[in-house]
Amino acid sequence: MIARTAETTFLILALLFAFLAPYYPVAHLWGIGAGALLSVANLWGLHRILDGLLGGNRKRLLSLLFFKGFLFYGLIMAILMMAPLSIGAFVVGYVIPFGVLLLKLLGTEMNNRLFSVARAVK
Repeated sequence: MIARTAETTFLILALLFAFLAPYYPVAHLWGIGAGALLSVANLWGLHRILDGLLGGNRKRLLSLLFFKGFLFYGLIMAILMMAPLSIGAFVVGYVIPFGVLLLKLLGTEMNNRLFSVARAVK
């Protein structure tokens, strides 16, 4: 599910860049891109941490927590402090993968309910 969310997010980003590039400054485009990339990395990290919790591999779990805690949040702070990007655009970009994931989950749930109703009618 995370890989499909990343693919859909990158497709949305490509469309956003194509349509927003002529009208908005580069700082906004960089903000949306950086936010979305870090959000996908965040989803990947959470997925790996949950796999580590359920799998029981302590060394791997500790290394993933180190990645998530220090490197990921440090990278966010470094990007926000040093890169010339819009904070609002960064937040919008950061939220895009979560919206994609939510819409995919809602679509899957609605699809399951529709098919269960169709099977009950037959």
